[in-house]
Amino acid sequence: MWNEQKTTKAWDERVAREERQRYQTAFQNLVGELNLDNWGAMQVKPDAIERQLTPEQKKKKQQDPSYSPPGPFSFGPDDIVSDESNTSARYFVSLTIFEFLEEKLGLKKLQEAFNDIRKSESCSSAELKKLIRDKYNTDISSFFK
Repeated sequence: MWNEQKTTKAWDERVAREERQRYQTAFQNLVGELNLDNWGAMQVKPDAIERQLTPEQKKKKQQDPSYSPPGPFSFGPDDIVSDESNTSARYFVSLTIFEFLEEKLGLKKLQEAFNDIRKSESCSSAELKKLIRDKYNTDISSFFK
């Protein structure tokens, strides 16, 4: 989004401004939690596991809700769910994070941060916030609230 805005602005500033405003309006009209930390996190639907359990495993699970049956399980695209609510608002906050980092660090340091993130073993929100805080002395955690 950040790169798209820069490119669009160079091509047609009005289009870039309108697009940014559309995402900002979505953020201002946010319904529910932003939940930026879990954006894009995919989960398996409970029934996708349930239908693969043996009758014995189902009975054991009924008796003990903490029981976790061993796999392996197989899943198709319809078995996965992802929270895509408030996507436009999340795009706006993501954009503002990159704008903030570019202003605070400068473009060269931001590009260095991109490379550090790319090399990271994890790209979780917690790891991202820690990397930016520890290496670049910049706190972005307030954006995730």
